[in-house]
Amino acid sequence: MIVSKFYNYQVRSFATKMMAGSTNNKKDSAGRRLGIKKFGGAEVLENEIIARQRGFKWHPGDNTHSGKDHTVHASVEGVLGWSRDPYGFKNRAYVHVIPQEIPNRKFPSPPPFVYHPELYPEKALKNPEPTNFVVPKRKPNQNKFPQKLSAKVVAPQDVQRVEIKGLNPDLIKYHSKFAYQHEDPQDLKLFQEKMGYQFKSIIQSNGPQDFNNL
Repeated sequence: MIVSKFYNYQVRSFATKMMAGSTNNKKDSAGRRLGIKKFGGAEVLENEIIARQRGFKWHPGDNTHSGKDHTVHASVEGVLGWSRDPYGFKNRAYVHVIPQEIPNRKFPSPPPFVYHPELYPEKALKNPEPTNFVVPKRKPNQNKFPQKLSAKVVAPQDVQRVEIKGLNPDLIKYHSKFAYQHEDPQDLKLFQEKMGYQFKSIIQSNGPQDFNNL
Protein backbone atom coordinates (compact mmCIF):
# COMPACT_ATOMS: atom_id res chain seq x y z
CA MET A 1 0.00 0.00 0.00
CA ILE A 2 1.40 3.33 -1.03
CA VAL A 3 0.61 6.34 1.21
CA SER A 4 1.23 9.79 -0.16
CA LYS A 5 3.44 12.08 1.82
CA PHE A 6 0.75 14.78 1.51
CA TYR A 7 -1.78 12.63 3.40
CA ASN A 8 -2.19 13.82 6.99
CA TYR A 9 -3.21 10.77 9.06
CA GLN A 10 -4.72 11.80 12.46
CA VAL A 11 -6.38 9.63 15.13
CA ARG A 12 -8.89 11.31 17.44
CA SER A 13 -10.31 9.68 20.60
CA PHE A 14 -13.35 10.65 22.65
CA ALA A 15 -13.22 11.66 26.35
CA THR A 16 -13.51 8.83 28.90
CA LYS A 17 -14.59 11.05 31.84
CA MET A 18 -17.58 13.37 31.98
CA MET A 19 -16.75 16.97 32.74
CA ALA A 20 -18.30 18.43 35.91
CA GLY A 21 -21.19 20.78 35.35
CA SER A 22 -21.90 24.10 37.06
CA THR A 23 -25.01 25.55 38.64
CA ASN A 24 -26.07 28.85 40.12
CA ASN A 25 -28.99 27.44 42.12
CA LYS A 26 -27.13 26.88 45.41
CA LYS A 27 -28.29 29.83 47.49
CA ASP A 28 -31.32 29.70 49.77
CA SER A 29 -32.69 31.97 52.48
CA ALA A 30 -34.96 31.36 55.42
CA GLY A 31 -38.69 31.88 55.02
CA ARG A 32 -40.15 35.23 56.02
CA ARG A 33 -43.01 33.69 58.06
CA LEU A 34 -45.72 35.56 56.21
CA GLY A 35 -49.41 35.26 56.99
CA ILE A 36 -52.08 36.27 59.48
CA LYS A 37 -50.91 36.34 63.11
CA LYS A 38 -54.16 37.41 64.81
CA PHE A 39 -57.64 36.32 63.79
CA GLY A 40 -61.06 37.82 64.43
CA GLY A 41 -61.98 38.35 68.09
CA ALA A 42 -58.38 38.18 69.30
CA GLU A 43 -57.07 40.61 71.89
CA VAL A 44 -54.26 42.81 70.59
CA LEU A 45 -52.05 45.41 72.22
CA GLU A 46 -50.69 48.61 70.73
CA ASN A 47 -48.18 48.13 67.89
CA GLU A 48 -48.75 44.38 67.89
CA ILE A 49 -48.36 42.61 64.54
CA ILE A 50 -51.62 41.46 62.97
CA ALA A 51 -50.46 40.18 59.56
CA ARG A 52 -47.25 39.94 57.55
CA GLN A 53 -47.48 40.09 53.78
CA ARG A 54 -45.82 41.17 50.55
CA GLY A 55 -48.18 43.58 48.94
CA PHE A 56 -51.55 44.50 50.43
CA LYS A 57 -53.50 41.25 50.47
CA TRP A 58 -55.13 42.50 53.70
CA HIS A 59 -55.57 46.26 53.95
CA PRO A 60 -55.35 48.30 57.16
CA GLY A 61 -58.68 49.64 58.39
CA ASP A 62 -59.76 51.51 61.53
CA ASN A 63 -57.16 51.89 64.30
CA THR A 64 -54.52 50.02 62.29
CA HIS A 65 -51.52 51.07 60.25
CA SER A 66 -48.99 49.44 57.91
CA GLY A 67 -45.22 49.47 57.74
CA LYS A 68 -42.89 49.82 54.78
CA ASP A 69 -42.89 46.03 54.27
CA HIS A 70 -46.75 45.98 54.19
CA THR A 71 -46.97 44.56 57.74
CA VAL A 72 -50.26 45.51 59.43
CA HIS A 73 -49.97 46.72 63.05
CA ALA A 74 -52.55 47.64 65.66
CA SER A 75 -52.58 51.36 66.51
CA VAL A 76 -54.54 50.99 69.77
CA GLU A 77 -55.33 48.34 72.34
CA GLY A 78 -58.52 46.41 71.65
CA VAL A 79 -60.25 43.50 69.96
CA LEU A 80 -59.58 42.50 66.36
CA GLY A 81 -62.21 42.43 63.62
CA TRP A 82 -62.18 41.67 59.87
CA SER A 83 -64.49 42.93 57.14
CA ARG A 84 -64.91 43.03 53.35
CA ASP A 85 -66.22 45.82 51.17
CA PRO A 86 -68.34 44.10 48.51
CA TYR A 87 -68.85 47.40 46.69
CA GLY A 88 -65.21 48.44 46.79
CA PHE A 89 -62.31 47.64 44.52
CA LYS A 90 -61.82 43.87 44.05
CA ASN A 91 -63.75 43.03 47.24
CA ARG A 92 -60.87 44.04 49.47
CA ALA A 93 -60.39 42.60 52.98
CA TYR A 94 -59.87 45.12 55.78
CA VAL A 95 -58.69 44.57 59.35
CA HIS A 96 -59.91 46.79 62.20
CA VAL A 97 -59.26 47.14 65.92
CA ILE A 98 -62.16 47.99 68.22
CA PRO A 99 -60.70 50.07 71.09
CA GLN A 100 -61.10 48.21 74.36
CA GLU A 101 -59.08 47.82 77.56
CA ILE A 102 -57.55 44.35 77.69
CA PRO A 103 -57.26 42.69 81.12
CA ASN A 104 -53.85 41.73 82.36
CA ARG A 105 -53.29 38.09 81.37
CA LYS A 106 -49.47 37.96 81.30
CA PHE A 107 -48.29 39.15 84.71
CA PRO A 108 -49.67 38.31 88.19
CA SER A 109 -51.60 41.08 89.87
CA PRO A 110 -49.54 42.95 92.48
CA PRO A 111 -50.52 42.78 96.16
CA PRO A 112 -52.85 45.54 97.40
CA PHE A 113 -51.27 48.71 98.75
CA VAL A 114 -51.41 49.12 102.52
CA TYR A 115 -50.42 51.94 104.87
CA HIS A 116 -47.95 51.47 107.69
CA PRO A 117 -49.89 51.32 110.98
CA GLU A 118 -47.27 53.35 112.88
CA LEU A 119 -46.69 56.06 110.25
CA TYR A 120 -50.32 56.41 109.11
CA PRO A 121 -52.51 55.03 111.91
CA GLU A 122 -55.72 56.64 110.64
CA LYS A 123 -55.32 55.42 107.04
CA ALA A 124 -54.14 52.02 108.22
CA LEU A 125 -57.65 51.33 109.57
CA LYS A 126 -58.86 50.98 105.98
CA ASN A 127 -56.16 48.51 104.99
CA PRO A 128 -57.43 45.25 103.47
CA GLU A 129 -57.35 42.13 105.59
CA PRO A 130 -54.04 40.30 105.52
CA THR A 131 -53.89 37.26 103.29
CA ASN A 132 -51.24 34.75 102.33
CA PHE A 133 -49.99 35.43 98.81
CA VAL A 134 -48.66 32.37 97.04
CA VAL A 135 -45.20 33.02 95.65
CA PRO A 136 -44.45 30.65 92.77
CA LYS A 137 -41.32 28.60 93.39
CA ARG A 138 -38.85 27.92 90.67
CA LYS A 139 -38.46 24.28 89.81
CA PRO A 140 -34.95 22.93 90.42
CA ASN A 141 -32.93 22.04 87.38
CA GLN A 142 -33.05 18.30 86.88
CA ASN A 143 -29.93 16.74 85.47
CA LYS A 144 -30.90 14.73 82.39
CA PHE A 145 -27.67 12.73 82.48
CA PRO A 146 -26.83 12.06 86.14
CA GLN A 147 -23.38 10.66 86.82
CA LYS A 148 -23.07 7.37 88.63
CA LEU A 149 -21.37 7.24 92.01
CA SER A 150 -17.81 5.98 91.81
CA ALA A 151 -17.85 4.77 95.44
CA LYS A 152 -19.21 1.34 96.26
CA VAL A 153 -22.17 1.39 98.63
CA VAL A 154 -22.12 -1.39 101.24
CA ALA A 155 -24.95 -2.22 103.63
CA PRO A 156 -24.16 -1.65 107.35
CA GLN A 157 -24.57 -5.35 108.16
CA ASP A 158 -22.08 -6.30 105.41
CA VAL A 159 -19.30 -3.98 106.55
CA GLN A 160 -16.14 -5.88 107.54
CA ARG A 161 -13.86 -4.10 109.98
CA VAL A 162 -10.42 -5.28 111.11
CA GLU A 163 -9.45 -4.63 114.72
CA ILE A 164 -5.79 -5.06 115.65
CA LYS A 165 -5.52 -5.72 119.39
CA GLY A 166 -1.95 -6.98 119.67
CA LEU A 167 -0.01 -3.86 118.68
CA ASN A 168 3.35 -3.70 120.40
CA PRO A 169 5.73 -0.73 120.72
CA ASP A 170 8.07 -2.18 118.10
CA LEU A 171 5.31 -2.25 115.48
CA ILE A 172 4.31 1.35 116.18
CA LYS A 173 7.95 2.44 116.19
CA TYR A 174 8.85 0.94 112.85
CA HIS A 175 5.64 2.08 111.18
CA SER A 176 5.96 5.72 112.24
CA LYS A 177 7.61 8.60 110.45
CA PHE A 178 10.47 8.49 112.97
CA ALA A 179 11.53 5.03 111.80
CA TYR A 180 11.94 6.14 108.20
CA GLN A 181 14.19 9.02 109.20
CA HIS A 182 16.48 7.67 111.95
CA GLU A 183 16.57 3.87 111.70
CA ASP A 184 18.83 1.77 109.53
CA PRO A 185 17.08 1.09 106.17
CA GLN A 186 18.38 -2.48 106.09
CA ASP A 187 16.99 -3.29 109.56
CA LEU A 188 13.69 -1.61 108.66
CA LYS A 189 13.36 -3.70 105.50
CA LEU A 190 14.03 -6.95 107.37
CA PHE A 191 11.48 -6.04 110.03
CA GLN A 192 8.81 -5.19 107.43
CA GLU A 193 9.38 -8.52 105.66
CA LYS A 194 9.06 -10.35 108.97
CA MET A 195 5.83 -8.55 109.91
CA GLY A 196 4.37 -9.10 106.45
CA TYR A 197 5.08 -12.83 106.69
CA GLN A 198 3.40 -12.95 110.12
CA PHE A 199 0.30 -11.10 108.82
CA LYS A 200 0.03 -13.43 105.85
CA SER A 201 0.32 -16.58 107.96
CA ILE A 202 -2.28 -15.37 110.50
CA ILE A 203 -4.76 -14.42 107.78
CA GLN A 204 -4.38 -17.75 106.01
CA SER A 205 -4.82 -19.76 109.22
CA ASN A 206 -7.29 -17.85 111.42
CA GLY A 207 -9.05 -15.36 109.12
CA PRO A 208 -8.76 -11.59 108.76
CA GLN A 209 -10.18 -10.69 112.20
CA ASP A 210 -7.68 -12.48 114.53
CA PHE A 211 -4.49 -10.51 115.18
CA ASN A 212 -4.02 -11.29 118.87
CA ASN A 213 -1.00 -13.52 118.25
CA LEU A 214 1.30 -10.69 117.22
